[in-house]
Amino acid sequence: LAHPHGTMPLRLWCGNVPYNATQEELEQVFLEYGKICNFTFRDGFSFIDFETQDEAETARRALHERDFQGRRLQVEYARARGDRGRGEEHQSRVEDPEAPTRHLYVARIPEHVSEEDVRDFFGK
Repeated sequence: LAHPHGTMPLRLWCGNVPYNATQEELEQVFLEYGKICNFTFRDGFSFIDFETQDEAETARRALHERDFQGRRLQVEYARARGDRGRGEEHQSRVEDPEAPTRHLYVARIPEHVSEEDVRDFFGK
């Protein structure tokens, strides 16, 4: 991605995005803080490239821990792929990895499996 001034744009990582949120909804939240050069949207997280450092920092400060559709966004500067070990990026944001959580994401469940079957499997 080329930046208008010949340098790389400043990239933020946004996690804990609700799975039912749309790119347009999340992008509107970040657009309040400046010009976005690139917006990469995935289930549960996004990468946002701002034109200036000031815009990226303002967005990070304003949106980190902000409620968005019932979840608290986690907004940090994105790291280069080589700057973290496997699983390290998640561990660094979890104060106590042994603490119980309220959410579990399960993918690729066959259509014939009911919600009750899943709850029974995981012990409600």
